[in-house]
Parts: sequence; C-alpha cells; structure tokens
Amino acid sequence: MLHISAGAVVYRHTSEGVEIVVLYRKKTDTYHLPKGTQEPGESLADTARREIAEETGCQVRLEQYLGNLSSSFERGPERVNKLTHYYLACYESGTVIEHDSEHDRVLFLSLEEALSLFRDRGAYNILGYEDECQILALAGRRLNR
Repeated sequence: MLHISAGAVVYRHTSEGVEIVVLYRKKTDTYHLPKGTQEPGESLADTARREIAEETGCQVRLEQYLGNLSSSFERGPERVNKLTHYYLACYESGTVIEHDSEHDRVLFLSLEEALSLFRDRGAYNILGYEDECQILALAGRRLNR
C-alpha cells in the first residue's frame, strides 16, 4: 500500500531573523514538520495547506516544491510505504493556539534551533520515519539565498 502525504517547512521573518514552525509530540518526545494524508481528489498543494492549517492554526502561501521523502511502517499485518511531499511555505496569518490535538505544541524556532532539535530528537532517529532534517536543511539553503 502507498500512503501519500504533503506538508511544508513553514517560515516567517522576524526582527531576530527567520523562524520555522515545528510541531512537538509529547507521547514520543519528537519534533515534526506539519504534514498529513492526502484526501481523495485533493492536490498535493491543497493537502499541504489544509494540514498546515489543521496542525498549526496558520494560513500559509506555498512558495516552492522542495522534494519528497519516503519511509515505511507496519499497520497491523500490512507494510505501508509512505511518500511525503514538502513545500517551502511563508506564514501569512493565524494563531498557533488554534491547532489540533495531534501535537502538544506548535513552536516558532530559529532555523538553527530547529535543525539541532531534528538532529537530536526528530522522529526519524527514534521511530524510523522520514528524516525531515534533510528537508529542513534544504529549506534553510533556499531561504539564505
């Protein structure tokens, strides 16, 4: 089975520099980028925007496609192959207070802080999910051009 997801590296400019939206899940003590499952008939871009709004409370403007990461996991007796597509997205509006309950916290962190957390405690290191540190680093290079 192939599971398709989409999400983004969401950023905003502040007086301190660029900040990245990072999701924290207490149950697994892991950090994630906002993303989620594509619904039937939905474009990847629409999936990314919807999932970002649901998981973070933020409205964004997708700027460019960054690439995809693959992973796999067990769901009962079935092995599921997952392909997650990522965009670079600029925060436009919304408040992180209005996020869903899938994650415990929505954080705005500097790119350096986010990269450090993902290297140390990202979901990939613990659970074998996609290594989002790669996508985060790519987004950082694009933002620093």
